[in-house]
Amino acid sequence: MAKREAFHQQIQDEFLKKYKVESVKTHVIKPRQNLWSLCNYKYKVPYWLVQRYNQDKDLVKVKAGDKIQIPIISREL
Repeated sequence: MAKREAFHQQIQDEFLKKYKVESVKTHVIKPRQNLWSLCNYKYKVPYWLVQRYNQDKDLVKVKAGDKIQIPIISREL
């Protein structure tokens, strides 16, 4: 388990060296939206980063009308 956690931490550290969070947007979940699609297609931000900004929420159970915080990222130069 420790090796797995270290592996994922390395991925996150490398990502954060290349990208920075410019701002945070509040997104209201619409009917038929899911977090996977929002992360990968609409906002292009890793799921784990969205989790960091929504630690008070169970993201597995989001539903229409829920508000979540989405970090808006940009590539470091």
